[in-house]
Amino acid sequence: MVAVLLTRAEAAAKKTAHLLNDLGHEPVICSLFEIHDTSANIPHRKYDGIILTSKNAVEGLQRRNWIPPSTDIPVFCVGRKTAQAASGLGYGQIKIGEGNAQFLVRAIRDFDFAPESKLLYPTTVDRSFDFSEVKSSLNLEIDAIEIYKYSPLTPPDKEITAALAKVSNGATFLYSIRSGDHFSRLIKTANLERQLSNITCIAISGQVADIAKALPWKKVLIASSSDESSMIELLVAA
Repeated sequence: MVAVLLTRAEAAAKKTAHLLNDLGHEPVICSLFEIHDTSANIPHRKYDGIILTSKNAVEGLQRRNWIPPSTDIPVFCVGRKTAQAASGLGYGQIKIGEGNAQFLVRAIRDFDFAPESKLLYPTTVDRSFDFSEVKSSLNLEIDAIEIYKYSPLTPPDKEITAALAKVSNGATFLYSIRSGDHFSRLIKTANLERQLSNITCIAISGQVADIAKALPWKKVLIASSSDESSMIELLVAA
């Protein structure tokens, strides 16, 4: 059994906690973010494809009861969890990037869309990568609609200290550059670096691992693909 610190928004953290419990691990939730819907409307347009870089985007579409022009249009998903969520909405032609958003650019380019095809990109306000910035090189029209946003939380120092104590000799999951940056700031502000010396950081990507390495973890492991399943597989090495 491995104790695992989960810092995601509460709803997502609870889902992961349930999965970890089933696998015999001990989840410890200390959410560092809240997710809020922006109420932004999605244009009534005929889209030729969809870009999804998070399950939160899928959930945002569900909240809006958005119906695509066809479930046969290609859906480009950043990882397996997002792909599973999209599949649950009935999409059949799903392309998985197996990496970060930059990998999806290659997948979209390789799909051979007709020039000036229209793609929907439901996304967050504070995204680290914006497909709108590469649409000219793809010769596509990309509608980036900001349908949700993250708000950072600052738990009391004693709450973070207690959470770290519970995962002593265990692991912490870091899912994004955003969470890595915020976690690092909180740890340094509270002078809790020493508590990380016997905790393994499991990062969803190399970019997240680069941020994590600024802290004195026992070790930093990188998931083989950018999804939660690959992170969980690394718990045996934590």
